[in-house]
Amino acid sequence: MSGGRYDPPEAVQPPETDPDWPRRYEAAKRELAAFKFELFQTVAADPALRIDEDSRLRSSPCVQMIIVYSHFVTIDPKTLEPTAAYASAITLEARGGVKETSGKKARALLVKHGYLVFSGTKTKEGSLKFFLRNPRKAVVEDHVREATEYLQEKQAVERAEERRRSKRHAVGPSNDTTETVCGVAGRGDVGALNVPNYLGVYLGVSSTEGNDTPAVGYGQIPEPEPDEPIDPPETEAELESALNEFRELGLSEAVVAYFAIKLKAGQLTRAMVREQMEMRLAA
Repeated sequence: MSGGRYDPPEAVQPPETDPDWPRRYEAAKRELAAFKFELFQTVAADPALRIDEDSRLRSSPCVQMIIVYSHFVTIDPKTLEPTAAYASAITLEARGGVKETSGKKARALLVKHGYLVFSGTKTKEGSLKFFLRNPRKAVVEDHVREATEYLQEKQAVERAEERRRSKRHAVGPSNDTTETVCGVAGRGDVGALNVPNYLGVYLGVSSTEGNDTPAVGYGQIPEPEPDEPIDPPETEAELESALNEFRELGLSEAVVAYFAIKLKAGQLTRAMVREQMEMRLAA
C-alpha cells in the first residue's frame, strides 16, 4: 500500500494463460484483507469522523458504514485489483444498523476525508459505487499516540490526587502551616517552590514580599483550603494566562491540558497543582 491506498500485485494475464495466477490471486486477497483491517482501525480512531461540525449529528456511524461497504469489495480475478462497492440504504440498515439520514451524513464525512472515492460508476438503480482508501492512516496513528500519552498522564494525575486525598483523610487535619500551603507537613523546604505572582494570587497564595496585605486578584479567597476548588476563569484571557504560568512551572503539556479541563469545570484545586510541582521536582 502507498499513501493509504491498496496497491495490488502487478496485473497479470487472464487465468487461462497465466500459470502463476492462483498464487497471485490468493496473495491479492490476503493483501486486501489486511488493508480492510487497517482501514477499520483508522476510521474508528479518526477524531475527524466522530463529530460532524456542519450538522447536529454528534456521533457519525462511519465505522459501521465502512464495514458494510468493505464487505462488497473483492478482488477482480482478471486485474487483481479491488472492485468498487456500493450499498443501498436497506443494506446499510440491515447490515450495520445505519439509518438513512445518519447514513447520508456519515457517507459525506467519509467522502470529505478521502475514505470513500467515487468510482465514476453507478448501479442500475442509481447507487454510487466507491473505492475504499485509507489516506489518513499516518495522521490517525500520530493522534492515537498523542491521545494515549495524554490519557496516561491524566490517569497518573487522578491517581496521585486520589492517593493524596486518601492519605489526608487517614491522618486527619494538621495545624502545620507548611501542609496548608504545600500539602506536606513538616517540610519547610517545600516552600522553596516559588509560584509566579499571578498564579499565586490565582491559587489564593500571594508571592508579594514585604507587604502584609494580601494581594487582591482573580479567584483569591483568604487562606483557602488546599482542596477548595478554584473559581473557573471568566474570560479566555484569564484562562490562557493561568495555563501559561502552569507551563512556566515546568508542567508538561498533557498536565496543562488536564488542568485546563479541571479549571474550566471548577474542579482544580491548589493541592492538585502542588502535587504536580512536587512530582516534577522529584522526577
